[in-house]
Amino acid sequence: MKNILILIFTFIIVSISWGQYDTLRCDFTVKDTLKYVWSKTSSPASLSMNTINDASSGVPDDGYKAYGQLFEAPDTVALEGFCFYAYMYSGVEDTAIVKIYQTNMAGTLDSLIDSTSVSIPLKLNYAGDLYSDSIKICVDLDTTHYLLGDYVITLENNSSSDMYLVRDQIGDGNQEDLSFSYYYWDSNHTYDGWYRNYSIFGSAWDFDVIIEPIVSYGLTTQHLINKNSGCFGDTLQISSSIEYNDSLMYNRMYNPNYANYADTTGFIYIYGDDTITTDTSHVYALSGAYNALFTGATNFSGWTFNDYNAFCSYYATAYQFNINLGNDTIVCNDSLILSGGQYFDSYLWNTSDTTSLLTIYSDSLPNGVNEFSLITSFQGCESYDTILVTANELSVNLGNDTTLCLNQQLTIGGDVPGDYSWSSGQLTDSILVGPFNASDSLFYDVEVDFNGCIGRDTILVFIDNCLGVKEYTKNISIYPNPATEYIVISDIFNHTAMLSVTDLSGKQIIYKKVSEGTKIDVSDLNSGGYILNFKSDKINYQQILQIIK
Repeated sequence: MKNILILIFTFIIVSISWGQYDTLRCDFTVKDTLKYVWSKTSSPASLSMNTINDASSGVPDDGYKAYGQLFEAPDTVALEGFCFYAYMYSGVEDTAIVKIYQTNMAGTLDSLIDSTSVSIPLKLNYAGDLYSDSIKICVDLDTTHYLLGDYVITLENNSSSDMYLVRDQIGDGNQEDLSFSYYYWDSNHTYDGWYRNYSIFGSAWDFDVIIEPIVSYGLTTQHLINKNSGCFGDTLQISSSIEYNDSLMYNRMYNPNYANYADTTGFIYIYGDDTITTDTSHVYALSGAYNALFTGATNFSGWTFNDYNAFCSYYATAYQFNINLGNDTIVCNDSLILSGGQYFDSYLWNTSDTTSLLTIYSDSLPNGVNEFSLITSFQGCESYDTILVTANELSVNLGNDTTLCLNQQLTIGGDVPGDYSWSSGQLTDSILVGPFNASDSLFYDVEVDFNGCIGRDTILVFIDNCLGVKEYTKNISIYPNPATEYIVISDIFNHTAMLSVTDLSGKQIIYKKVSEGTKIDVSDLNSGGYILNFKSDKINYQQILQIIK
């Protein structure tokens, strides 16, 4: 039987269930010929196995007719056979009895597990290589035995033939006391029985019988994958370990590197997007489905094979979907249907509705801006969107008040759909003002009707001749604005000017000289808008004042 690597993989692929973790387990079987004893050998030696090799008794048929070697099984292993080295030095080809025993708590041979016979080849006067394939004998057991704990494989010669086994040198046993011998005294059976060599006979018997068990054992790699790993942008987080029979890898008889073994190292992750790494976290750059492959733990080697590769296939997904509730809109005396799209697993609106469609009625909404939002889920992933719905109210914006020179023009228009009605009598969405004949202050008012929603805004346009006196380009500060009782001229830049306060019809209400810090009583003014006009040889400036009662 050749010593070759045989790896038998049985894959259990756990489909994705979006719990706290997804668990992926891959079961596989390793078959190995254990050469632990062989590895301890400085050089092999022959060991006579018959009943006429003990000259000390002086009686024929006395001697050691059987030898055995103990092996450990800290977890369940399947013993399928074993190999050993033996030959007939003279005479004819003969037969040895091979047996397997389980040991008891005291470490002695206990129950017999199996027994069979095997032919030992004749090698007349053999002086060749004691590790030669010509004297290597491998036994395939008819029944595979599943063992847990210590067991002993024995070789027995019940004849007086000149049979030899191969052992290592005295001292190579490292005082582990793993070898056994059976002494047979034909004339006095008092001493017949199995003896544990080193502990009974001392250092002269500190050797091992070169026997190589052929075993297989199951291992399981377990990969814990975080719950959000199927969504685009989420991190695929993996925690990997060897789950079953891990203690075998810490045992010298199964792992040559047992002293340095660590079960959490050596995993390689092939994420399916050309990424091959030892990193346990990954974010896919593109959405889609990926065939990932986890392999490990590559730091564990058996005696007759190199680092194993336990391949675990995994179907990884990076789902991406976006819902779109549309642009912000207005409802007036009508209804609006919002759609979250179809074929998603669940829908949750901020109204607590769980349907894919949501109907909004304007008469059930408070006037003003209302926010509606939706969360949808698919395969454990979520998408979110919001929309602002203005009910029964238009927000019209004509822009800020402005100043134009006589020869300038300005287009004024609203920014919402609807029917327009200007204070100038025009009904278009926008109007053109200018050029002008004289300095003035013009007030424009618009009303917009959109499906019953009414919106209004105003704009004040100051017209200046832009000649002679240069318009002051910096704002003059007044406060408060809006005002109720008074206003203060807070920043007129060390100038004195005449202040004229007029209503929007052009009627002058206040006219007085002002400078920095001047306080003006406006308590008699009604609520509304007023025009402040500052003039001097250096200033020509206008500003709107709002009075609120």
